[in-house]
Amino acid sequence: MNSENYYEVLMRKQILFSEAINNTKVDLDSPEECIAAIEKNKCLFRELEVIDASFDDEIFRDHIEYIQMFKKVLELAKILKSNNDKLMFSLKKSKADTLNSMNQFSKIKSITSSYVKKESISIFVDKDFR
Repeated sequence: MNSENYYEVLMRKQILFSEAINNTKVDLDSPEECIAAIEKNKCLFRELEVIDASFDDEIFRDHIEYIQMFKKVLELAKILKSNNDKLMFSLKKSKADTLNSMNQFSKIKSITSSYVKKESISIFVDKDFR
């Protein structure tokens, strides 16, 4: 692989990371948007894995341009990790809130069922009963 190819590969990685970062800029209070962002990024991560698997950077590690570009890619990866951590924290919080609501509903349901008789027993009264 010549120097132009590694430049193109690192540029493509920068673009993919930038796109993934943009995908994570969502409303953290909306679990639907967080999940959608994660789903969008799955495809980008697969493409990054393919690039990493096909790219042997050992040859270029001493090139100054490679090191500079690699630092940019690494910085973008750190930003993406931070954003993904925020998404995951938001989803975990949402899950905990949902479980808490379900537990409260379950308690309310059990309390109301203790006050309301579920089965009614039929009682027949004979008019001629003395």
